[in-house]
Amino acid sequence: MGTGKVWRIYEGQTNPLLRSFLTPQNINAVDQSSTYNGLVQSLAPINGLDPSKIFSTFSSSADVGVYGLSYYSNQQGYDLIGDRDVTLNITAIKDPKPPKPPKDHHHPPKGPKPPKDHHHPPKGPKPPSGHHQPPHDPKPPTGHQPPHGPKPPKDQKPPVKTPVKTPVKEPMKNPIKTEVKIPIKELEKGKGK
Repeated sequence: MGTGKVWRIYEGQTNPLLRSFLTPQNINAVDQSSTYNGLVQSLAPINGLDPSKIFSTFSSSADVGVYGLSYYSNQQGYDLIGDRDVTLNITAIKDPKPPKPPKDHHHPPKGPKPPKDHHHPPKGPKPPSGHHQPPHDPKPPTGHQPPHGPKPPKDQKPPVKTPVKTPVKEPMKNPIKTEVKIPIKELEKGKGK
């Protein structure tokens, strides 16, 4: 409390202050509330007073709860007269209401379909060996899309086409054997040429 004494002390907050350098200021601080933000908190500034000359103690914890805090000043500040002790009520963050389900559960919500993944071949049974499967040619999605489909963002690279591997031909398992008989005389004629 402010008095006519030479020295002013804000218990636990300051050293003795010379009252002749302080500006007398009547205050009637009121209790305050704040929402949890994960940090220790202090009181809001008092309107009309220089915030560089009036300070607040901090909550002893960042947790939700009620804390007793008080205002104080410095040597170039105020001789606070009146009620400077208040409570700070830190309340929990209110969860936003969950979204309401759509009224019609039989139809999926309208909107653009997600783009198909063009980087990987479609999954499913593999074609039998020896057959060539042409590359997958996706058709543009139907729905509420513009006629030419959605444009990719400027920083997105066009999809990379996966090369199609051509299967290697295997030798026949049961080749047909044919015998050709050439008389020896015919072979000897060919050697002499």
